Amino acid sequence: MSSPLAGKRIVLTRPMEQAQASALVLRREGAIPILFPTIQIAPIQDFRALDHALNHLDHYEAIIFTSVNGVQKAVERLKSLHRSPLELEGRLVAVTGQVTRQALQQVGIKEVICPDSFSAEALLDLLLAEGRVKGRRFLLLRADLAHPALPEGLK
Repeated sequence: MSSPLAGKRIVLTRPMEQAQASALVLRREGAIPILFPTIQIAPIQDFRALDHALNHLDHYEAIIFTSVNGVQKAVERLKSLHRSPLELEGRLVAVTGQVTRQALQQVGIKEVICPDSFSAEALLDLLLAEGRVKGRRFLLLRADLAHPALPEGLK
């Protein structure tokens, strides 16, 4: 039986290093992946603000990650500060998608809130519907060019 993707051209806009695995799966299904990165993951130039936040996790009742990249960078930075990623536990931890949830679970964070659909707006709606925003101090770890809907909604 032929795959419904056979012969279809599919554009992957993820960074090149993250698109390879998806491209492989698409090729196996007969699709023609077109790698067209629209974003680039750049290293953080100044760690002062991140280090301050990570060294003062007790000031936050909730932490939000909007990408796997954010989880990876925060975990790397925690380790460089001689801290454990398990210090994220004991507060509300939320993410915008299942892959980001899995990245946290791989480092031992089991209790993670995640909406059914992958978006910052869906996460905000879920947190508001469950009454988890009012009165909480959030640490929001996201890309500097991300859409402002999530931080504005949390305010």
